[in-house]
Amino acid sequence: MEDINSFPTILLNTLENSIRHWNHIQSQSWKVISQLQNIAAKLVHLKKGSLGKLKNFENIGEKVGQKLVKNMEDAMLKLKKSLPRFKTIVKEFKELEKELGEFEATILSMLEKSNRIGEEFIKIYNGTVKHLLTNGEIFKEYVEFCQLIVEFITNTEEHFNVSKLVDELSIHAREIVQMYENELFVKETICNEINAPLPPISVLSTYLWVVWMTEPYIETGRIEEIKEEMRDISEKVSRLSIKTT
Repeated sequence: MEDINSFPTILLNTLENSIRHWNHIQSQSWKVISQLQNIAAKLVHLKKGSLGKLKNFENIGEKVGQKLVKNMEDAMLKLKKSLPRFKTIVKEFKELEKELGEFEATILSMLEKSNRIGEEFIKIYNGTVKHLLTNGEIFKEYVEFCQLIVEFITNTEEHFNVSKLVDELSIHAREIVQMYENELFVKETICNEINAPLPPISVLSTYLWVVWMTEPYIETGRIEEIKEEMRDISEKVSRLSIKTT
């Protein structure tokens, strides 16, 4: 990583792409859940409604019911197949956390190295350059130049506030990842609970139409706030000319 200034921006873009990918999978599961809801409604009508003259057809109610249940089981299987795709997104989030940790370690290492250089330079400056100034005007401009360097080095921690910014990035990223980890666990629990025989229609509707589609642990408003804060951090980092070499 030769130029690390752009890393926070890359991190944010990757995070946004992963969120969009999750939302795309969720929208696809919405279609399946709508299909399940429609089948469930038909089953309720079949159970409570009157077939009128159709009841004269042999076992028509039973045959319709069996077909609807089969359609529901097929739809549930399709929904369960979305789980590995959700898991992939959470895995991507975790990879981002890992990269962020490595980025933070690089920044801290650079800060430590810079502080050591600064301390050594100041020691040399105090012990040698100031003494030379007393021996002739020739060194005046050189000393003024050195003073500028010393000022830069003594302010290294301010320039390397990136380390603090990275801490903020880590906290923000972890908050988002936690949301999606919790939501994945909810979806996994729902899929584990919905096995043959299928639960009552009211339970199925609550699991899917209400809980699955609502995604209670994903706070979209908070995510937008975090993304905006991360953009601000990325801009601050991009303004610093920091190289690892």
